[in-house]
Amino acid sequence: VENGVGSIPGTLTADVATPQGASAVHWTEKSAAPDSWIWVDPASRLAGGSYYQVSVTVQGAGDVYLDFWNGQWDLTADPVQLTSEPRTFSLRVWVPETTDTHLQVRTASAGPVDLYASGASIRLLKTAQGS
Repeated sequence: VENGVGSIPGTLTADVATPQGASAVHWTEKSAAPDSWIWVDPASRLAGGSYYQVSVTVQGAGDVYLDFWNGQWDLTADPVQLTSEPRTFSLRVWVPETTDTHLQVRTASAGPVDLYASGASIRLLKTAQGS
């Protein structure tokens, strides 16, 4: 769990299941600051000059949004107040050059977080050459 200045208190438990049975991670924090986050990185650097579809499903409690760092700037979805119903965030993103990228679930405001994140994916949509 991070907040831009380093690790912060919070619990991240891998290899759990959502109430619906999906494989997930569970993030809890009693009082998260705005823009605290958990993230997943692709197994290898994403190819530059390409479009990708990034998504993650979240549920639980907290005010969160999806953030994707494309190596130059953050691309974000609108924040939502989580409930027990699963909600999938999705963004179409451009990666301008081959670089390290991060798919993040971030807090939109201060407060407690108790969420499940599942089904994170980054899919190649199209390269600049159209392949």
